[in-house]
Amino acid sequence: MAYVPSYGEWDELFTAVGGSNVAGKMLKSETGWQSYSGIENSDTYLFSALPAGYGDGDGGYYDEGNNANFWSSAEYGSIYAYSMGLYYGSDGANLYSYGKSYGFSVRCLKD
Repeated sequence: MAYVPSYGEWDELFTAVGGSNVAGKMLKSETGWQSYSGIENSDTYLFSALPAGYGDGDGGYYDEGNNANFWSSAEYGSIYAYSMGLYYGSDGANLYSYGKSYGFSVRCLKD
């Protein structure tokens, strides 16, 4: 069975790859991302996150090539949930809360 990772599981991944300050560099694919001076994606752990962009919930689609957001299973109130975000101009990765109407990617874990 597969499931969407919890907030804690995303945080655990960040720790396993060297911390949230370098997690983006370690998890982003080496290709597909907009270039940014000083940022070199290594995909060290073969997570191969691609910059899919996101849907805004109103039919708009944005930031393909610039960012990737992956839902977590953790809610933040009734209309928000946490997601893991990667951005082309940063080596880091972060957890943010967004409205559940956003169209983000999903990365599942296997039991």
